[in-house]
Amino acid sequence: MPKTATLSLPLLFAVQALLPAPVLAQTTTVEISPGNICFVQQTTAVTQTSAPRIYRWTDDKGQVHFSDRAPSTANAAVVEPQMRAQDDYFDLTIENRGNVQAPFFQTQLTGLTNGIYRILSNMLGKERLRQVDLHVLLFPDANSYYRYGQEAVGMDLRNTEGFYTPHNNQAVTYVLADRGQTLEAAKHESTHVIAAGILGSVPFWLNEGLAEYFAELEVQAQFTQVRVNEDWLWLARTSIEEGYPANLKDFLALDASGWRTDRQAHHYALGWALVYFMMGTEQGRSSLGQLLQIMADNYCEPLDANAKLDLVWPGGVNVLQQDFYAWLRDPAQKRLHVY
Repeated sequence: MPKTATLSLPLLFAVQALLPAPVLAQTTTVEISPGNICFVQQTTAVTQTSAPRIYRWTDDKGQVHFSDRAPSTANAAVVEPQMRAQDDYFDLTIENRGNVQAPFFQTQLTGLTNGIYRILSNMLGKERLRQVDLHVLLFPDANSYYRYGQEAVGMDLRNTEGFYTPHNNQAVTYVLADRGQTLEAAKHESTHVIAAGILGSVPFWLNEGLAEYFAELEVQAQFTQVRVNEDWLWLARTSIEEGYPANLKDFLALDASGWRTDRQAHHYALGWALVYFMMGTEQGRSSLGQLLQIMADNYCEPLDANAKLDLVWPGGVNVLQQDFYAWLRDPAQKRLHVY
């Protein structure tokens, strides 16, 4: 059974293990915010920079920091060489809280979040993108992360791997035993930051579906790719075989209370699966892109996903359900997405 919690402000998204026995090794996110408040992010237009750098410095308390901005109060060393000109999608600051041993983290997370933005750029159009402040707090171990969660939001975050507070764009995680899991938690929470900055209010299925989708993103040489999450695929397929949801429209309309039920793990699996299904075809990417464009153009306004998908998916939501369920039931191996 998933752990539950009640929280007013600040809102947060927490990464928590909640899957049935066959997939307990997989962790996912648990939305424990009210889900009905949209924080208007202070964003700026996307610019282009010809000399992005990574700065490293130690403050007067001995804490090591990395940022793409040089500090004003300390001497900083440049730890990354100059790179080619690129769009400056966000201001990324990573703060190490304690003796963090993760030299890979800054460089890899920067490249991965740029990959997320590139994909969204193709769907939204650059004119809709906004430059977002992304603040990542990285703790060296679970205990120090738990203590911070208790101090910052007054919650017991044991059995979680990360959380995101949208009122200050802070994504928090810690160094897990597996490097890939650390990056997956950071990618998931960073996706929430990006979605809040560009789209504002996002339906639960799409907010978590996008975050779980981009948690599997990798950058390989000149290619960006997104892996299949086999655990989510299994759980989503199992869910529809059990007859849930009988009507996709009910799932698309879930609010916070509807999301946080004993079916919560299935909701995450279905959200991931629906996004993966739509991102797998030209028609699906076009329809999902139109949905994102509507949200970007109506920032922080609630979206009726059923009404909009009835307009952008050929045949409407009823046909989308048929197509999606057929894709889930198809035993053929799902292909890797390469961008």
